[in-house]
Amino acid sequence: MAFAAWLYEGDGLIHAAPKTQRAADSLSPAQRKELAERRADALRRMFPKLASWMKDRWLMARMTAVERYLSEATDVFDLERRIREVERRGLWH
Repeated sequence: MAFAAWLYEGDGLIHAAPKTQRAADSLSPAQRKELAERRADALRRMFPKLASWMKDRWLMARMTAVERYLSEATDVFDLERRIREVERRGLWH
């Protein structure tokens, strides 16, 4: 069984944006400078947060099952109980 479909320009999900004047083109030089400063400030604030998030993800990926289990302890007594349990059972070694 053969399948045929008509193809035409723009039949995909991604379409080219219409050629219109960009909003930044209509700004005055002072407004453009302010916009550029705001963007730069936003990027300066974003990158430390992104680096912190990536560091947390990297550390969690490296954490072993035992460390993850022990980190879920609610207090010192629970932690000691979990350590004894891991040592007795010999799990996750």
